[in-house]
Amino acid sequence: MKILLSCLVVAIVAVSSSGCGSGGDGSCGTSRNPTILTLRDLTPPIGGTVVNKDIVQRFTIVNAPGLMSTVNFAAVRGIHTAGNPTPGSQGNSITQVGMDITYEMPVANWEIAPAHVEMVPVGGGFEGDCYFTLPSPVFSYDVTAN
Repeated sequence: MKILLSCLVVAIVAVSSSGCGSGGDGSCGTSRNPTILTLRDLTPPIGGTVVNKDIVQRFTIVNAPGLMSTVNFAAVRGIHTAGNPTPGSQGNSITQVGMDITYEMPVANWEIAPAHVEMVPVGGGFEGDCYFTLPSPVFSYDVTAN
């Protein structure tokens, strides 16, 4: 069972389509079976451990297929034990290099530490007829006390 923790809003970025839509090349997901996007440069890494202070959650979508105006995450009940995040002093940011887009969401700290963070995507996006989503989980790491 999942509970919605928070909505991390990211600025709208327009990128050209990369194989999605009505092109018929087979890389286009449906609303019931969306294409899972490829991520790189995931921070903190899956299975990693960080101190519960000035955490920066970041990932890059490789060959981003379209618009992602908001990125929503939910905590996985029973696995996520860190409570709610305190947003970082810096706002969310987005950077595009070619077709790759990096999303950065600073978290000052989590409510509970030591604990485990387990965040999965809620929803997804679409470009034309193509539906896509982030892999699950996006964030899965431990936090230690300051």
